[in-house]
Amino acid sequence: MSFEILSPKFIISRLLVLLLALIASGCAQTYYLKVDALKDPGFDANEVGATSYFIEPSRGSEAPQSLRFQESARLLEHTLGAKGVQRVQNREDADLIIEFGLSISNPMTATETRHEPVYYRSHGYVTHVQTPVYGSDGKVVRYVSTRVYIPPREEFAGYRERYRHITVYEKKLSISANIFSDGKIQDEVWTVSVTARDQESDLRGYLPYLLAAALPYIGSRTDGEVFVSLKEGDESVQWVRSGSF
Repeated sequence: MSFEILSPKFIISRLLVLLLALIASGCAQTYYLKVDALKDPGFDANEVGATSYFIEPSRGSEAPQSLRFQESARLLEHTLGAKGVQRVQNREDADLIIEFGLSISNPMTATETRHEPVYYRSHGYVTHVQTPVYGSDGKVVRYVSTRVYIPPREEFAGYRERYRHITVYEKKLSISANIFSDGKIQDEVWTVSVTARDQESDLRGYLPYLLAAALPYIGSRTDGEVFVSLKEGDESVQWVRSGSF
């Protein structure tokens, strides 16, 4: 039986590869979104008995029969179910008309700023160190000059800004609830919009993040825009995605 002796350098390199793999798997992308919500202060869903809704596309959105709208509507239905309201298939049976809009802009150019660390590198050099030699009486007898090499080294010197042009897309989700009575849409009672601007161009893949960001603010009011950050592994995003199965 033979044994292979691994060098310390080989072992360290393997450990570094494993460590970098573990770090990479835990560094999920972060998505940044803005939420803006309004609510009619006089509206109380329990008082008026508004427990059912019918989904309609907002003006300029996908047609109701399109596959994209139907898939989006299923995710929206799953999300609104957490708010205690149920979707109906017949418009006449609804207490609320939910207008649902989903859009993505044309490509836009933005400037990205990056802060890069700057390091100062000093060159190696040779110096002489004088070392005293003591006699038996404790006094310096002479000095011995020793040649010492000081190796190069790097020192952190601060940060510098780097700018580059990137292509971004603005994704927007809007959900509005309107009282439906006597076959007509009456007053709007709440609305919420979510926007995100980054390099992602896959609107369909972005929908769970938009809905997850909107969920806490549906039927409520924000004081201006609220900033939300989400990651792929967040529980709210996974829960929204589960509605597509």
